[in-house]
Order: sequence, then structure tokens, then C-alpha cells
Amino acid sequence: MSRLRSCSPESSGEVLTKKEVLNRDTILLLVTYFIFQLANISYNSLYPIFAEEEEPTGRGLNIEGVGLSLAFAGVITILFQIGVYGKLRERIGNKVTYRISLAAFVVAFILMPWVGYRESNPFQGLGTGAGWLWAELGAILVIKTVASVGGLTSALLLITNSAPNHNVLGTLNGLAQTLSAAGRAAGPFVSGSLFTAATKIQPKGEALAFGIFAGVSFIGFLLSFGIRGSGLEADGWSSEDEDEEDEEDVGDEGGHANERTGLIRK
Repeated sequence: MSRLRSCSPESSGEVLTKKEVLNRDTILLLVTYFIFQLANISYNSLYPIFAEEEEPTGRGLNIEGVGLSLAFAGVITILFQIGVYGKLRERIGNKVTYRISLAAFVVAFILMPWVGYRESNPFQGLGTGAGWLWAELGAILVIKTVASVGGLTSALLLITNSAPNHNVLGTLNGLAQTLSAAGRAAGPFVSGSLFTAATKIQPKGEALAFGIFAGVSFIGFLLSFGIRGSGLEADGWSSEDEDEEDEEDVGDEGGHANERTGLIRK
């Protein structure tokens, strides 16, 4: 079996097998991270063209309207990152946060094709069709923003914490970034092609692209339940720090014992 040996000058000489490095949790994290990035960039690509496309496939918003909605999403991103995410992660942990983020992507993809039109009849006669359109778009963008911020941060923490030791952190992060780049490269091409095909389908052709990516996100959500490592909730890999603390504790205890022995002899 192939083995991985650290070339780091700080290496302790420990040899790890590929199976130990690419264990179940690590493989599932890398696969779901690819799916997450694919879904994230695809949503970012689909939303503007969907919003600007003429009805009935799109919603016929002007450039200013699309820009305003994206600015709103940016504000939500900042507020969620600063004020909510840290407390949420402390309360439910990295794994659950990551799982919820993937589920939120599924919801956001499913809901987007079903937002109303500017000239639609308002619900229960309340407000206007345009008002309901903006409210629905805003609510879905909040869901997508929460999914993006929570999922990205949690995924990176989980990948880091899944490393069996410091020597393979570079390898795992390199694999994660490679898969991330692959997802971000493929997403716009695939999503754009699907939306082009959707314009030729009536009615509700827009549901084609969003529905396919909802299915892809759902696969990632299901796979995330296989991530069950007990050490993934830590803020970082800290085995060496714990060993150093243990050695210090042993040293302190030994010193105190020697002091007590000296006092007894006196």
C-alpha cells in the first residue's frame, strides 16, 4: 500500500497510509465540498440571467433592480458572518451547520423558479405583484446567503479538522482547493447551458436549471450525513498542543513531587 511521508523539517517521521489520510470523513468532505462550490457558483450565475430574462422564463428585472438585489444579499452576508454565524456554530457545531447549509441550497434552488411576476395578482389582494416579487426574491436570497456563508466556513473547518496530523494539512487543503476550482469552473458553463435550454421549454422552463441543481445539492446533503468523525468539531487540529500540555503537566507534577520529597527529607 502506498504511504505518505512528510517532507517537513518539523516532521516526527510518522508514516501514514493513504487510507488513513483519505478516510471516509475526508472523502465525503471533499466530495460534498465540490458539490457545495458547484451549487454556489451555479446559483450566482443563474440568478442574474433569470432575473433579467424576459417573462415568462425570467422575471424581466432591469439592471438596477438586479444590482439592488445583489447589494441586499451582500449586506445580509456581512451581517450574518459578523453577528450570527459564530454563535450558531458554537451552538450546533460544524457538521450540523454544514448539513443545514446544503439543505438551504436545496430549498433556495427549488423556490426560485416559483417566484411571482411583476403583474401577478397579489396574494389575498394584499400589496402589488411587484411588491410580492421583491419580497419573495429577498427571502430566497437570504436563504441562499445563509447557505453560502455557513457552508463555506464550516466546510473549511471540517476539512482542516479531519487531517490526522499537521503533515497532511497541505495535501488536504490542496485537494479541497482543486475540487473547489473544478466546481467553480464547471458551474457557470453547465448552468448557462441549462438555462439556454430552459428558454425553449414552456411552461416553467426556468425550473429545469434550478431543479437539476436542487437535485445535485440534495445529493450533497444526503452524503453529509456520512460525516461522523468525533474530532471534527474542534476549532483546529491540536494534538501536538495537547501533547505539549500533557508534558508540561507531567513536568509540573514531577517538580512538585520532588519539592515535597525534599521537604520530607529535611
